[in-house]
Amino acid sequence: MELASGSKPGCMRGSLTDECAYSTLQLVRQSAGNVTKLKVRTEPQRLRARAIKPTSSYLAGLIEGDGTIVVPTYERSPKGKLNYPSIQIAFAAKDYPLAVVLRLLIGHGSISKRSHQAAYIYTVNNLEGLIKVVGLINGYMRTPKIGDLVSLISYLNPKVDTLNVVGLPIDVSCLGSNAWLAGFIEADGSFQVRTSLTSKIKRLALSFELTQARVNHDGYPKHHRCFGHRSFSWR
Repeated sequence: MELASGSKPGCMRGSLTDECAYSTLQLVRQSAGNVTKLKVRTEPQRLRARAIKPTSSYLAGLIEGDGTIVVPTYERSPKGKLNYPSIQIAFAAKDYPLAVVLRLLIGHGSISKRSHQAAYIYTVNNLEGLIKVVGLINGYMRTPKIGDLVSLISYLNPKVDTLNVVGLPIDVSCLGSNAWLAGFIEADGSFQVRTSLTSKIKRLALSFELTQARVNHDGYPKHHRCFGHRSFSWR
């Protein structure tokens, strides 16, 4: 992890290290939209800087789009069980390879399948992994979910004597300046093409849709539904 340019010590704004493994995924079989087998080849080599740079902002967008930052209110449950903080990202079954790539690049966490759903959850809940993800996304958050990140930072700092992370302010840079929007769209966006070639007037409709739930996991307001659409027809 590295310090943000011009930031004070303790203000982590990270990127994946150059020595991070480059992973190639080959989808071998697919059945009814569910990945049944995945072959992973890991090649230790230096990633190019242009490939590393957008990773932090992309991950921030992905977490803000379909992720959850959980910070326990109490250290233990009423039954005495330890409560752990976590960062979770939900993936549709078809996006399972992306979850695998993220886990390999970050080097922490686990992937589990949701019961009775065609979806997977990538979860990071160990101390080292949480510190790494915080270092990656700190300074790239653009939505009210930054409050959850600040709460997580406040939780983590006392756990390590040498840790003094300062939450960086919300990112107000142009959306085109980094990969945040790509991650956000990857989580909750869709591009659609509709045709009506059988009617008298041929029509092609192109649309982009971005949808978010109205509330976060903690009940606080989230983003509302946004929609953009463009269509045209020809004879």
